[in-house]
Amino acid sequence: MTRPERRPRMAQGTANRRDAAPVPPTVPGHEPDEGATRARTSGGWAAATRTALRLRRYSRRTEESSLAWLRRGLAVRRANVPVAGSADAVRQFLTWLVERRHVSGGTQQQALSALRFAFDHGLGTPLAWVELRPVYRPPRLPVVLSAGEVAVVLGRLHGAKKLIAMLLYGSGLRLMEAMNLRVKDLDFERSTLTVRAGK
Repeated sequence: MTRPERRPRMAQGTANRRDAAPVPPTVPGHEPDEGATRARTSGGWAAATRTALRLRRYSRRTEESSLAWLRRGLAVRRANVPVAGSADAVRQFLTWLVERRHVSGGTQQQALSALRFAFDHGLGTPLAWVELRPVYRPPRLPVVLSAGEVAVVLGRLHGAKKLIAMLLYGSGLRLMEAMNLRVKDLDFERSTLTVRAGK
């Protein structure tokens, strides 16, 4: 009686995974960040990018925005992780934003910056130069409420929401600056506010 031939076992989490992506090459002078070498799937790439953002002490809003752009770019491309340095895929995504989503030039630049950070520090391979297509949008005048309209809006609010809205209107604070205020940041004797980590 002959025994069946045993097949060699494949390393778990590497060769037997269908969602594995090409291993990015090492670029001299650009060593990957800690954990970047483990960014082989879309989830691993996002996790490595999140770690890199937190190590550099970026704000939570910046972290959420950067990861959102990374997820959108991957969803449009419908693949796991692009080949390292694939500037063409990024350029196609930015063009798609302009042609299909009609985004502004600032939004397009924000998406490019987020993807560049994800390539450089999340995937561990610098992204090649990407030239943006110029976006023209006719200037629009901002919508400004009159004092009476502001009073009507504040009159519809109650509790903490009304307090925050009054701070935004009276002091010119940004939304997250007002949300992050603490009791020790208020000085009623001097009628001052202390804004920490302001933009």
